[in-house]
Amino acid sequence: MDAIACRWWRSPERTTLECRNTLQAISKRLIYEHSLADVATALPVRWLLSQKFDSIDKIADIHMPLLVVHGLDDRYAPPRFSEQLFAAAQEPKRLLLVPGASHNNSMSLAGRSYRKALDNLMQAKMPTQVVTHSTGRANDS
Repeated sequence: MDAIACRWWRSPERTTLECRNTLQAISKRLIYEHSLADVATALPVRWLLSQKFDSIDKIADIHMPLLVVHGLDDRYAPPRFSEQLFAAAQEPKRLLLVPGASHNNSMSLAGRSYRKALDNLMQAKMPTQVVTHSTGRANDS
């Protein structure tokens, strides 16, 4: 079935289409037929840019253990963003900065350090929470 799909989706002017399964065949055909600009116009970029993702203000509402992992070689988000987020978060929390890691591989490159930070965080004692019924918000006691 997959080989049939590859032959059927193959573009006559392209002879380098290599497919291992039906999904790859469909994906490659879409790549051949659409430019990056076509794909970009289909994304909600304007909406995303109009939104305010204020994580610093929202992180205080998280009442569970938090592990922030950040690659020190991240070209998209500087480590200070994670440091600021970590500073605004409630306990228990851990910050793991990974040398040599980028935006997408920090957890995998951290290896044992990641597992150790996660284990330590899960063993941390949670602060006692008192929920006030009037606001529904938790307060440390």
